[in-house]
Amino acid sequence: MKHNRCCFFMALLFLAGCTLIFSPTATVKKFIAASQKGDVDAMTALFSTKAIQRIGLDKIKSNNQLA
Repeated sequence: MKHNRCCFFMALLFLAGCTLIFSPTATVKKFIAASQKGDVDAMTALFSTKAIQRIGLDKIKSNNQLA
């Protein structure tokens, strides 16, 4: 019984890992869509508050305009 559970969880972890590798997250998809539209504000809004505090809002916006 323990062997079956172990195999199940190993398979589940493997499948979850493959899904993460082959498909971008929703945030990345939103960022790419905003980039294609040229919407700098939408791109900047996807950054975390910690990233904004560390890097700075102006620098993030200027980098997004170059994308």
